[in-house]
Formats: sequence, C-alpha cells, structure tokens
Amino acid sequence: VHEPELVKSFRRYLLKCDCVRQVFDPWFMDGNAHDNKEPVPNTQQTGNETLHANHLHITVKTPGLSIQ
Repeated sequence: VHEPELVKSFRRYLLKCDCVRQVFDPWFMDGNAHDNKEPVPNTQQTGNETLHANHLHITVKTPGLSIQ
C-alpha cells in the first residue's frame, strides 16, 4: 500500500474521535470506527470502494442534526 504517512496519521487521529463513525478513503475502508477492528484495505473491488477511490469520506455523528 502506497499510502502517504500524513494520511495514515490523520486516519488514526480521526478514528480516535468519538464523533467519527466511518472513514473511507483510497487506501482503507472503516465502516464502524468504534468496533476495535482495523480498517480493511480498499481493494477497489466493490462499488463503495471504487466510489472512494479519489477522496476521503468521513461520517460523523452530530446530535441535534436531522434531515427532513
């Protein structure tokens, strides 16, 4: 995996945040940031993996925010 060290460090930081639920990027996929499992490599095999081939996706829990 040719992942930049800065990205790896940023992901580790994000996965420690209580509000972060998911982190998807071109190198790794983590659908549950709090399940104590390591992110899995993004092998570009599934639709979700190819969707995140060129950007970082972070899902956060925001109390009080609702979509109508």
